[in-house]
Amino acid sequence: MLEDKLICCHCRVPFVRPHRLGRLPSYCSVACRSEAHRTHSPSSSAADVSTRINKSVQSKTRALARAAAGPSYESALTKLARCRNIQQDLSDLMAVLSRQALHQEQASWDDIARSWGLPAEEVRASVEAADAATRKRRPLSGRSYQDADCVPAQHRLGRALSHLQRRDGRSVRALARALDISPSYLSLILLGQRVPSWDRIAPLIQACGGQPDDLHGLWERARGLQFADKTPDQYQQALQAMLRGLHVAACEPDIKELTATSPLLRARQVRAMLRGAPNGPALAEWPAVSALARALQADVHEVRRLWRGAFDTSP
Repeated sequence: MLEDKLICCHCRVPFVRPHRLGRLPSYCSVACRSEAHRTHSPSSSAADVSTRINKSVQSKTRALARAAAGPSYESALTKLARCRNIQQDLSDLMAVLSRQALHQEQASWDDIARSWGLPAEEVRASVEAADAATRKRRPLSGRSYQDADCVPAQHRLGRALSHLQRRDGRSVRALARALDISPSYLSLILLGQRVPSWDRIAPLIQACGGQPDDLHGLWERARGLQFADKTPDQYQQALQAMLRGLHVAACEPDIKELTATSPLLRARQVRAMLRGAPNGPALAEWPAVSALARALQADVHEVRRLWRGAFDTSP
C-alpha cells in the first residue's frame, strides 16, 4: 500500500508517499526541493558568482594592460569598450557584495552606503538596477563572466558540436547510432575531451545540419595545427568561416546580443561579416572584426593572424 502520509519539509503540506521502495522523500515535489535548496544556500551561490566576476575582472584587466602598455593594433574605441566591460563586471560585483553584506552580515543600507561613498538611496537603487540587469542579461554561450582567452580550443570545438547536436534534436545515443560510434565516445567529443580526425568530425557536423567548412578552423586549433599559408582570397574565406564557427560555438547569439557587447558593432556590419562576401569592406575593418571576435569569446590573436593574411598589406 502507498498510504504513508508525509509532511513536505518546505511547504509543510501533507502528501502521500509516491513509491514504496527507496528512502522516504522529504519534499512533495521537485519544485519544493529546488526552492528549499535555493533558500538554504544563498551564500554559496553568491560566493560562486563573486568568484567568477573576480576572475573575469582580473583577466580583462590584464588584457587591457597589455593593450595599453605599448604599440597595439587595437583602436582607442576598442580599449574603451574593454573598460566598459570591466566597469560592468565591477558594478555586478559591488551589487553581489552589497547583498552579501545585507543577508550574511546584517549590515544596513547606511553601512553599505558608507563603503560606496554615496547616499543610501542612490546605493540601493544602483544595487537593485544591477540585480535587474544581471537577471535580464543572457550571457553569450551560456557562461557569465568568462574571458575569451580562458577557453581552451578543444572546449570551444566541443561547444560548437554540442550546440549543433542540441539544435538537431536527436539524443546522443541516437546520433551515435547514426554515426556508427559509441555514445560514450560521442559524449567525450561533445565535451571537448576528445578531438578525433577530420574524417570523424566532418560527418558529425553534417549529420547535425552544420557546415563542415565553418568548423574546420576550430578543429585545426583544437588539434594544435598551425594555419597553412594561403593567398589573400583564401585567408578572407578562412577568416569568415572562422567567425561563423565561433558564432556556432557561442550558441548562435542573435545580432542584437552581439551589437550590445561593443559600440563598434552595428547590426548590418555583423551580418556582413558573418554572411556577406568574404572580400567585402566589413571584414576589412579590424576594430570591428576584433570586437566581434571578443563578443564570440574567441582567441583574438588567432583571428588577427587570419585578418592580417587577408587584408594587412604592410611589410
